[in-house]
Amino acid sequence: MADFRDHRVLCYGYGSLWAFGCGTQPARPLAHDRQWLVDQGVFSGVVITQDYLDTLGLNGPSKKNLLSIIKAICDVGCFCGVLVAFAIGERLGRKKPVTIGTTAMAIGCVLQTSAFSPMQTIVARIVSGIGHGINTATTPVWQSKTSPSISRFKLVVMKIFGFVVVDWINHGLSYVEDPSLGVCH
Repeated sequence: MADFRDHRVLCYGYGSLWAFGCGTQPARPLAHDRQWLVDQGVFSGVVITQDYLDTLGLNGPSKKNLLSIIKAICDVGCFCGVLVAFAIGERLGRKKPVTIGTTAMAIGCVLQTSAFSPMQTIVARIVSGIGHGINTATTPVWQSKTSPSISRFKLVVMKIFGFVVVDWINHGLSYVEDPSLGVCH
């Protein structure tokens, strides 16, 4: 049995994969995979709730363009984040950009959660998108360099499976009219 207090155990083989998984899981679920799932799956269900529309003053057909900008502006931030990762990625390695990206995404999540106007939400989604772009450009490269080829497919399947689960949960909750769940259509 390996003694995990010895740091050398974590530098080779499955110990390395285990250490990488534990070390990047705070980044991957929050930053890379989960943010993608939240942006693509959950947020599309949030922007149509009456509470969200009332809070941000986005009711009515005249506000549909602004609502579309709020939904899509995260992709602009992602593009900027990819450019940042391109500029700093090789100099800083892989860990520091993932940390920077995760921090930016956490700040963006806090700003999105606390937003009470469309402009606050737009700024928050750009900040979150920059972090997501940094992580999207950095994490797969880091993962491909550190994980065995047999596990790479499993990691991609987990991401797709997570997206499917989020979409079905979002679809199922769209029929619930219970304000305590935060979902009212």
